[in-house]
Amino acid sequence: MVKTAWSGIALLFMSTGCMAHEDPAGASTAEVVIANPDGPVSLMEAGSGDIRWQIDPAEDGGEDDGTSLWEILNFGDGEEGGTILWQVVDPRDGGEDDGTILWEILNADGRFMCRISGPYLSDVRGRLLLEARAGDVYAIGGVSPRYVFVDDEVLAADGSPLLTTNPAQESASDARKLLIAALVEGRCGSPGLP
Repeated sequence: MVKTAWSGIALLFMSTGCMAHEDPAGASTAEVVIANPDGPVSLMEAGSGDIRWQIDPAEDGGEDDGTSLWEILNFGDGEEGGTILWQVVDPRDGGEDDGTILWEILNADGRFMCRISGPYLSDVRGRLLLEARAGDVYAIGGVSPRYVFVDDEVLAADGSPLLTTNPAQESASDARKLLIAALVEGRCGSPGLP
């Protein structure tokens, strides 16, 4: 399976809107507004069409002060509305000066479950679990991806579909892809896929 730069460019244009603006001299210029690939996303089990998990940006998020960035809802066995499975927070003491992402995954009761630091997902003891690399997610030290992100699908290493995403997550951040892989794999307190 080959992913090309063209598919990424096509995805950007499919998720963009163009707005025309007048400059002071009266000439019209076009500005491309790119949709945030890390906005809300529904994750459906492949072939079912039923939402399994939903990732929603938290209303208070992004302040580097321990507030929630994302809420992950678990829809379990056909439950409506979902229940909070995880909250992803940017911890008060986090924010590495070198620009490394440092986020914590908490369960619904606020208990620390996992951490995302740079391209790595680790457990409560600091053991590395998964690594995001080259747009996909790998086992630690793995040479082939464990989870492949193509358009709106999350595929297993053998190419079989696991999830369908709405919108597509191929261009999502490494942190978002690590979250999705942890949900599928049953890490950090996730029920995983059956």
